[in-house]
Amino acid sequence: MAEGREHASYSGNFTGPSYCTLPIFHPPQTDAATVDTSQHISSDGHHFNCPDPAALFHVIFVLDRSWSMLEQDIQPLRDEPIGRRIAAYNDNRFGVVLSAFYQFMLERSSATRRDAYSVILFNDSTEIKMTHETTSSINQMIETLLGITPTGGTDFRQALVTARQVMEQSWSAERSPVIIFLSDGEGLSEYEAMTELCDRAAALGKLLSFWSISLSPRSEVLREMAAIAKETAMRVRWRPDVSPLPCGFRTAINTVQLANAFSGIATSLRKILLH
Repeated sequence: MAEGREHASYSGNFTGPSYCTLPIFHPPQTDAATVDTSQHISSDGHHFNCPDPAALFHVIFVLDRSWSMLEQDIQPLRDEPIGRRIAAYNDNRFGVVLSAFYQFMLERSSATRRDAYSVILFNDSTEIKMTHETTSSINQMIETLLGITPTGGTDFRQALVTARQVMEQSWSAERSPVIIFLSDGEGLSEYEAMTELCDRAAALGKLLSFWSISLSPRSEVLREMAAIAKETAMRVRWRPDVSPLPCGFRTAINTVQLANAFSGIATSLRKILLH
């Protein structure tokens, strides 16, 4: 059974879900290439005469690579080969972030359609490691980040400005923007840069799903960032062409908490139906 906004009548009322058009006992259908965009095949092989309700996202990771990310108070778990490989390069806070990034990608890889991914690393400046990536494998993307050595300070403003630029330059009407902003430090309040980022997404037609994660016990600035994103959502939620997306702030002071934070964000995206 498939439910979504595509089942609303012209009056806006829900007209009922779609059901699989194939016989009750049928082998899973896998040839999605034969189906036009007005139809879809679910991940378990059922065919529906309605568009795929699964939301598509452009997930932009904005990750701190300042010198403090060299600290080894937390380290990547070595229970999987990828964890050992990451630890060989960064057996430190940054390595833990890469492990969580990898797990996030694994969870999202089960989605019916592929998200797009961008990665921005920041310290005193920013470096864009990938932009709107949709074709590389998870292992290829993690390889791009393995040789990074944390160094320098932190500039939250420059990181937010670069995130806005990447979002704008890679804007897609079919993909909702998601930013995961992570740091182990504190910076100056960046109310203006954060407001510009959120307002720009809304002006382009979609609300920004913004998640800030702190590797420190507290970070008022990171908390403020998520609050600004929520305020923007409240301010423009009356617009029928803008769908709401979740935002939030998370504190993760160990490896397990960070993995759970990333997993929670991935789970929240799976629950969204957008058209």
